[in-house]
Amino acid sequence: MPPNPNTRRAFRASWDINNQQTHITYPVQNNVVIRDVKNPQNSVVYTDFMNKVTSVSYSPNGAYIASGDDKGKVKIWSYSEESKEFVVKKEHGMLGGAVQAISFTDDG
Repeated sequence: MPPNPNTRRAFRASWDINNQQTHITYPVQNNVVIRDVKNPQNSVVYTDFMNKVTSVSYSPNGAYIASGDDKGKVKIWSYSEESKEFVVKKEHGMLGGAVQAISFTDDG
């Protein structure tokens, strides 16, 4: 079973749920957990991050997840339940500091 989300007093806890409301995602240190809402044992952990992940968000269609870290890097990626693999679409250093919140536009 993967770890629960980290919380810190006076700081926003980052998490998101996909548009089908079947999976919730949240950061834990240098990882992102994707947890099945109905069966939490069916969870995966994406570990391909160099820095502490500070924010996550699903795209409106649920196909992608955006994550930001404490060094300002944003990564857009997806997870395939069929092939059990993570695919990075884009990765870019966006800010000089931590990414506190991340979101998609309505058209993805």
